[in-house]
Amino acid sequence: MPDGFPEWLSAFATTGALVFAGAAAWYTRKSAEAAKDQVDAVNKQVRIAERNAERQEERARIAEDRAERVEKRERVQSENSEERFLKAQLDAQTPYVYIRVCGGYDASGIIRHNGVVLAGAPRLAALSSAEKIFSGDISRSLQEKSVSRNAALVVQEGEGYLFIVTATVEIVNVSNFPARIDVVDTGGFDFFGYSSGRVTFVSPLETHRLVIRRSIGSSDIRATSPSGVGIADFENSTPYIKFWVRDIGMNVHDLHVLSLDLRFFSRDGSRVLAADTPAHDWETVATIAPPRVYERIDVAREEARKRDAEAEGAG
Repeated sequence: MPDGFPEWLSAFATTGALVFAGAAAWYTRKSAEAAKDQVDAVNKQVRIAERNAERQEERARIAEDRAERVEKRERVQSENSEERFLKAQLDAQTPYVYIRVCGGYDASGIIRHNGVVLAGAPRLAALSSAEKIFSGDISRSLQEKSVSRNAALVVQEGEGYLFIVTATVEIVNVSNFPARIDVVDTGGFDFFGYSSGRVTFVSPLETHRLVIRRSIGSSDIRATSPSGVGIADFENSTPYIKFWVRDIGMNVHDLHVLSLDLRFFSRDGSRVLAADTPAHDWETVATIAPPRVYERIDVAREEARKRDAEAEGAG
């Protein structure tokens, strides 16, 4: 300190400087705390804003999902309504047909096969070994070779017979619409009377006749399966003949099924007994197997599904 400068003043100045420095430090600390509080407040507001934004995004997502579900439900309802309408229209134009069967063929109607007129035949005919050569001649009547219903034909061991099962199938169209009939399962029978291939057409309110035949050799009857039984019990002893009844545009089809029992035979030791009475008599009318198939609608649905899958894959 300069000479003559009072010591007390010097002390006062020093004290003031200390006080000022302390005050400055206090204000600095307070400012820092205030700044920290402001930062904390800002961070808190940011977190609140982020949570609000997340909640809004979640609400928006829920609303979007709800809207998508509503849109999908409405679209499905609309598609179902449209499909029901289309099905109703197709049902109104689908022919109604029933198919009946009876044993044998009486040759009352002319049925040609490759230009040859089909001759009559009983439900079950038996040809001896010497007569088998005529089995392919459809113009040759088999009526005289009928197996009796009351007296069984006995085939001794060593004898070879060919049995021919014949039935007449009548397709009756009782509607005002033409029908297309596709044979989708022959059941092992030969068919005569097709319009073309395995397809025949039946005009409105008309009946079309088919004749079906199946040959069974006595060796087939004697043959045994792994379970030790012959044709009297083998799995094909009751074949199913299946038809699709369709409209001409092939929009719809119903499945008709005929079940014919071939168990005309029994075993007596080494002998085979044959009679014109199967284990279960034949059904007279084919069974309609539900559900009805809407072919065009199913194809359109499958194409739409593929387009949607491709669109999702591209997205």
